Amino acid sequence: MSAFWQRYFREAKRYREIGRVLLKHGLGYLGDFVPLWRRRTHQPPPSPSSSARRLRLALTELGPTFVKLGQFLSTRIDLLPEEYIQELCLLQDALPPLPTEEITRVIEQEFGCPLDSLFSHFDPDPLGSASIAQVHRARLLSGEEVVVKVRRPRVMEVVQTDLAILGRIARWAEKHTPWGKIYPFGEMVEEFGRSLREECDFTIEALHAETFRRNLSRFEHTFIPRTFPEYTRPAVLTMEEVKGIKLSDLKALDEAGLDREELAHHFAEIFLHQVLIDGFFHGDPHPGNLFALPGNRVAWIDFGIVGRLSPSLREHIGNLVLGLSRKSSQAIVRTVLQMNILRGEINLTALQRDVEQLEQKYYEVPLAQVPLNEAFTDMLRVAYRHRVRVPAEMALLARALGSVDGLVRQLAPSINVATLASFIARELTKEKLSTKRLRRFLTSDLPFWLETWMKLPEQLSVVLNQLAQGEIRVRQENPDLSRLTRGLNRLLTRIFFLLTGFSCLFLYFWTWGKEVQLLGPLSLPLLLLLGSLLSFLIFFILRL
Repeated sequence: MSAFWQRYFREAKRYREIGRVLLKHGLGYLGDFVPLWRRRTHQPPPSPSSSARRLRLALTELGPTFVKLGQFLSTRIDLLPEEYIQELCLLQDALPPLPTEEITRVIEQEFGCPLDSLFSHFDPDPLGSASIAQVHRARLLSGEEVVVKVRRPRVMEVVQTDLAILGRIARWAEKHTPWGKIYPFGEMVEEFGRSLREECDFTIEALHAETFRRNLSRFEHTFIPRTFPEYTRPAVLTMEEVKGIKLSDLKALDEAGLDREELAHHFAEIFLHQVLIDGFFHGDPHPGNLFALPGNRVAWIDFGIVGRLSPSLREHIGNLVLGLSRKSSQAIVRTVLQMNILRGEINLTALQRDVEQLEQKYYEVPLAQVPLNEAFTDMLRVAYRHRVRVPAEMALLARALGSVDGLVRQLAPSINVATLASFIARELTKEKLSTKRLRRFLTSDLPFWLETWMKLPEQLSVVLNQLAQGEIRVRQENPDLSRLTRGLNRLLTRIFFLLTGFSCLFLYFWTWGKEVQLLGPLSLPLLLLLGSLLSFLIFFILRL
């Protein structure tokens, strides 16, 4: 029970803090959606751009969870207008570094031993300091140079509280906003929370790094630093240090005699291989996470954010790239229909018309000059316009493609990601018709379908017999009626506890001063007071 009350008061305090920050930045009207915040009338900012800037500043002040939320939303071009996306892309995940003593304390608590028994040297000056962790150079007792990523103290407590609050707000939005009928905000918060918890658990990031090492082991021009499991814990990650040149430092690359065109080709090829072949890609390939090494090799670091694509989604993405390269709006719309992401009333004629406008936009442009990230962004804007539910992996991929395409064009303007993607997509199409695919179908899929087909007459006979005997019942569900019923049940429950609280409070004042003993030392007035407070508390919790 003490844990419940601690969590309740912690969340109540955080609700108030969120409302205060929103009010401070001129977003008080958004506080009407925040529980425990007193409703009041606010005038929204005069323009969307002003509102977007205020939102970015508020998210920055609210801390790591909301900064990550803003970065997550910056990938959802299908959810927010363009001015919000542009502002949220400016969110900086950086904080002043913590004192070395606090970082040392975290490491020693995680390993249960002094710092000098783990590292022969630990640099007190951090390489970088973000909202979740900061990174330091160090040297193992064996002499190997490493980098140590240390999670900030009390981050997980704040994250858990904020995720619980966001979950309640998402459920409220699903029930009370028109967008809630289209987008599963609750699922989105769960997905965001899962991703954020993974990012905060460095043992998972170490597993991501090892997965990339295994998937890309056959590429000689790619380097993934190895992790040290014996020096890794949920709050501490130890990895091999990468000593290279940032891929965006063109002057240093030229001075080192590296081939920028070859680097760009290797970088784009590996990323597209991750997406279309492995289905496991780096979710944050910005220049700070990429380095050039001798031999025109590309090193990747920071594997906290990754994207996972199912085989069917990889196939759909390949078909979208092929449809784009062939300038076929019908192929693109057909792929969208196959993805089963349309919800509600969708005007397919208007959808295809918008896709055809995109086709005309890129019709006269050679494929080698098509900016793939811009094309994907345009498709997501069409999705926003038609309320199409885009998988989160697709939105993350669109942002990652933006980083990849921009960096490739910066390194070597003659190389285009769209051309490479189209080539890999065609290879995937050939793979569908390969003898290996046919052999897999004959050995695994075909026996299953034959067995299902052989059982079909027997199952059909059972269904017909049940139908003849009247044993089959047809159930019809009306989502709106179910939602109304749940709302009425919730309203009646609130009224019950509200009336109970007022009744107990009335009896408390009626028995005031009367010495009525009940259950030993407990008096009846005291029990009535406790009962009224408990009823009001339950009513308030149900109201959230």
